[in-house]
Amino acid sequence: TGAPRSSTKSPDIRPASVDVAMKRAPPNNTNKAHRPSRGAKSLTMSMTLSDLRGLPHFSISQLKTFIQCPRRYRYQYIDRIEPEFRPIALAFGTAWHETLGAHLLPPVKDQWLSRAQLQAMFRDSLTEQVSADGPPVLFEDEEDVGKCVDLGRRMLDTFILRVPRPERVLDVERAFVLELAHPVTGEFASVPLIGAMD
Repeated sequence: TGAPRSSTKSPDIRPASVDVAMKRAPPNNTNKAHRPSRGAKSLTMSMTLSDLRGLPHFSISQLKTFIQCPRRYRYQYIDRIEPEFRPIALAFGTAWHETLGAHLLPPVKDQWLSRAQLQAMFRDSLTEQVSADGPPVLFEDEEDVGKCVDLGRRMLDTFILRVPRPERVLDVERAFVLELAHPVTGEFASVPLIGAMD
């Protein structure tokens, strides 16, 4: 990963700090920690993933970062320092996710996209990701956009050939909201874990 650099860009989300995450149970109820109301749970479960990510929360990547490197967690989630670059794998993964989503759930119901249309979508999405504002994309040795597009095309061909389209697709990704509790004390985190399953 690149060394962080300062940024004046305002963050969309400011995650809660891990070191203040756990909230004590009410003093008159030593057996149960406080839980969000059923109404609050219903509200969050009816929201889109984009809306949920606008709420105070933990993410899986946030917690993994804290476990692996607390200093990096501070730079990224508390100080909001912008990295010097974005790895090509991140841009590639975003383009791949978007393209497979269109393959499994086409923009117009039951009008499946052709192989050529999917390849063009991947190419355009990856090019857009690489050209987006923010830190520049860092390629691996001898890589460039063209080689990454070719790799994506080959991967699409293999996926379409070997992975049958399911009869029913509920979502390309489905959001989830989980309460985090300490396994010993039963204390609940002040914010939930929010993420998505592909």
